[in-house]
Amino acid sequence: MDKKAQTMGVPFQLIFTLIIIAVVIVFGFFAIRMFLGRAEQAKFGTAFNEISTEIEEAYSRAGGTAKVITVDMPKGIEAVCFFNQSAPCRDIDLSYDELGYSFCDLIDEYEENFFYWTFRAAMEYKANPNWNITCQNKLCVKIPSGRNPKCFFPDNNRQLQLNITKNFGDPYVHVDEVR
Repeated sequence: MDKKAQTMGVPFQLIFTLIIIAVVIVFGFFAIRMFLGRAEQAKFGTAFNEISTEIEEAYSRAGGTAKVITVDMPKGIEAVCFFNQSAPCRDIDLSYDELGYSFCDLIDEYEENFFYWTFRAAMEYKANPNWNITCQNKLCVKIPSGRNPKCFFPDNNRQLQLNITKNFGDPYVHVDEVR
């Protein structure tokens, strides 16, 4: 009788062990996905910080400066856009956001001058889609005339290149695409 109980206990131990292994694998999978999502979320702030830091450094230099920067962009970002709040918004050649809004529809709600497009991509990672770049509490970014907002598009490797210049005596830092 004692041997029979031992023999019957082995399948239950095996089944219990398999259930525990399955639970560990499932929770491990979700934990890895969560960490990868957090890393992508952090890229939103990191990309903005890299761009704004370079703009602020260019602004603080007494003489003229020119620099090309390359920034890794988060997944789902079609463009990085700068907006001049003192000029009227003109809809641009970007697809409408998945929510059905055009860029100018959304701009009216914000006072910031830096935006990730699409907004949904930023919101998916619970990241802020819009930011304000200031230098010593002043608006200091100037975009090329003709388009407001001016958007810059990352390449296929999600690398964005920007040309940041400040001319001697100019109160603004100019942001333009690398040619």
